Amino acid sequence: MYDIDVIYSVAGELAFKRENVVGLEVSGVGYKITMSAQSVGRLPSVGSAVKIFTHLAVREDGWELFGFLDEESLKVFELLISVSGVGPKSALSVLNNAAPSRVLSAVAQGKTELLEKSSGIGKRLAARIILELGDKARSVSVGGRAVEFEDVDRDVWEALKNLGYKERDIRRVLSKIEPKLTKLADRLRDALKKI
Repeated sequence: MYDIDVIYSVAGELAFKRENVVGLEVSGVGYKITMSAQSVGRLPSVGSAVKIFTHLAVREDGWELFGFLDEESLKVFELLISVSGVGPKSALSVLNNAAPSRVLSAVAQGKTELLEKSSGIGKRLAARIILELGDKARSVSVGGRAVEFEDVDRDVWEALKNLGYKERDIRRVLSKIEPKLTKLADRLRDALKKI
């Protein structure tokens, strides 16, 4: 499969919308665009003017246009499909489960749970996504600012980094901290036990 960035966005009249596919009429040409069910649900009524950001995937058996309501979702989608084994439908499933900033935050923190909830992504593939995209996820800008961790985990991250621990070890241990611990001191103590 090849990924081509030749159709960056499509603007026109919404011709139809189904669970995860929409039709868009643009100057007499109808485009069929695959989207997450969540995105389709946020579209206005049929007949409305819309702009959809797109990614064209070319396979041996055909071309498919994937659509997004914002550039951030497109950016995260393209990051996800850059990982070997993650196809467009699995990447779309990830974005159907969570906002782009939340996906990037989970990847940056090494938390696989959110990824594993998505269709087509098991433990092994989720771990590969974390491994390949962990550093990139921290540097991607969403909504005009770099992705940030939840405040407490960001402080835990910084404390462990200042103690000399490697980023991959910090990322791994952040995903293992007891979820019910909410205070910085408790989360840091738990992280130090598990690192």
